[in-house]
Amino acid sequence: MTLKEIAEQTGYSIATVSRVLNGTGNYNETSKTYQEITEFARMNGYSRNQKTSRLVAHVVPDIGNPITVAIAKTIQEICDQEGLTLLIINTNESPEQEARALQQLAKLELYGVVYSPVSEVNSVDFVSYRTGRHNERVPVVLIGRELSFATYDSVYINNVAGAFGATRFLLQKGYRDIAVIAGPTNTKPGRERLEGFTKAFEYFNLKPPGDRILYGDFTMESGYRQTKALLRSGSLPQAISPMNNLMTRGCFKALMEANIPIGFDSPREMAMVSFDGDE
Repeated sequence: MTLKEIAEQTGYSIATVSRVLNGTGNYNETSKTYQEITEFARMNGYSRNQKTSRLVAHVVPDIGNPITVAIAKTIQEICDQEGLTLLIINTNESPEQEARALQQLAKLELYGVVYSPVSEVNSVDFVSYRTGRHNERVPVVLIGRELSFATYDSVYINNVAGAFGATRFLLQKGYRDIAVIAGPTNTKPGRERLEGFTKAFEYFNLKPPGDRILYGDFTMESGYRQTKALLRSGSLPQAISPMNNLMTRGCFKALMEANIPIGFDSPREMAMVSFDGDE
């Protein structure tokens, strides 16, 4: 939002708009001119300082995830093209670390924020930390995840369709006893990927195996831990579907330690379909 755009949409001259917003004119705060211009500017997120900052903050839940790195690299390339500086903050999937990071970011003048919340419910909206002169709107884009109590522009993949397709692939091959390592259901990908898994069974008029649903937290450690628990149960499934790349790595590690081959060629092998690409 520029002074020219405010002038065009309020009907005042650029000079008048500039004097009101920069405090250089003799406009009383109770005057119609002052109130109309300042209210329009506030509602549309105008800030006198909005063009001074060239800093973009990218808040990520796990910097160790190759997909997170790939996204950050792409954002970096775009920032470079636009003359912006990218600041990356890792929250380690911790609501406490995330809150501390957002509090510090709220003190800065930012060009924008690209944000992947740890939790839809327990995370705090970045804007809620901004006070005083920082009350101006900062552009925020959510990536991969969402906040249940805030509305921002966002970029997601189709989690339901992806998990549905992966599970349908296994069902079409004749597997029925399928275990899933789902993500946390307080996140959009965790909840929706489990939904896709369930919908695939319903598509074939089959009952989803409730006792085969395990829950991780999108880390390699949780994939390893849940696969080990599955192995200790003494009843192996025909197939397993970890719902992200890092949990797949943990699952691979546990199966290899147990000398269980992975594949589709014989009953001795554990069939597997993963969510996310990973070399």
